[in-house]
Amino acid sequence: MKLFLLVSLVFEAILIIESTVNVSVNTAVPIHTVSDQFLGITLDSSIVTWWQYVYFNDMVTLSRALGPGILRFGGTDADKLYFVHNSTGYNSTTSQLDTIFGFAKQVGWHLIYDLNQLLRNGTDWNSTNAQSLINYAASKGYQLDFELGNEPNLYKQNFNTTLTYQQIVNSYRDLRTLLKNSRYNKSIVIGPSLSQPFISEYQSFLNAGGASVVDVLTFHQYSIDGYGSVVSNYTDPKILNNFKNQVVQMRSLNYSGLLWLSETATDWCACAPLVSTYADGFHWLDKIGVSATYGVNKVLRQSLVGGSFALIWAGHLFTPDYWLIFLHKKLVSTQVYNVTIQPNDGNLRLYSGSSKKLIQKLSTLSQIDLLNERH
Repeated sequence: MKLFLLVSLVFEAILIIESTVNVSVNTAVPIHTVSDQFLGITLDSSIVTWWQYVYFNDMVTLSRALGPGILRFGGTDADKLYFVHNSTGYNSTTSQLDTIFGFAKQVGWHLIYDLNQLLRNGTDWNSTNAQSLINYAASKGYQLDFELGNEPNLYKQNFNTTLTYQQIVNSYRDLRTLLKNSRYNKSIVIGPSLSQPFISEYQSFLNAGGASVVDVLTFHQYSIDGYGSVVSNYTDPKILNNFKNQVVQMRSLNYSGLLWLSETATDWCACAPLVSTYADGFHWLDKIGVSATYGVNKVLRQSLVGGSFALIWAGHLFTPDYWLIFLHKKLVSTQVYNVTIQPNDGNLRLYSGSSKKLIQKLSTLSQIDLLNERH
């Protein structure tokens, strides 16, 4: 059996006095099996307001190297967007959808589209605009999955409005009715994508019937406030364990379906100066390892472009986190194994999974022609 051992973090190794650490990897039975498309990418909905600065053609080769996987088009601005044929501002146009879907197909990604949940008729979701988008996508033969809204537990903060969890579940039920009567009757629906959630919020969603309206339960998580972050934050066991504790809580819910971390980076702020730097890579690796170890089936990294947490800048410049995703895609397979470290003070963090064939991981390295990416 081939193993890939992910050494996520060894803090201050030079300063630690030599000691013996016993590491045991139990390969008898995997503790989890994750998706063969475990890592995916997001594309923030706000892109429609700076569309002219996005160089999709320049990103094809670099993006293809991170596939296959999920591309989620969503975010806070999803609840501002209105689907139209031609317009500007906070509108999503047919030509933009054509471009995004064409790009996703070209690089081998499957597109999930996040619909606007804040189009309301009183307490009910107004599905008219979603119906327009679904009809258009169906007429073009696009393969799509769907999400409704983004971080509804932050609606008061972001939009000065609120929805009850029963209203959210009812909105999702209306979406499923739309899809049932379209070519997308077999598409998956993910949600509710709460941010930094209290476990009680997900219990409220499930108690309102949430498990019956989504195929995948999703949550968002960012660990650090990027405004005041320092290098030591990215290797702080207490901060890393906050994420682990959140995942453990999510797994404790009375829910037996798939769980995705459908939007994440280290810093929640797109202005954070250290996100996507070498220091950030330690935290990102740990998040990957924790997610796989505790049964998160997919992890979607925010974001392909836009803000300081972008994986690709200016169409051809890429960050350390880009390479971590690239290497994980080429080296690590789907089975996850338990790792025991003795003694362990929390500073050494190891994760283990089955590995892919050597020929596969080497062949792809030659496929990225950086000169082509610079035109």
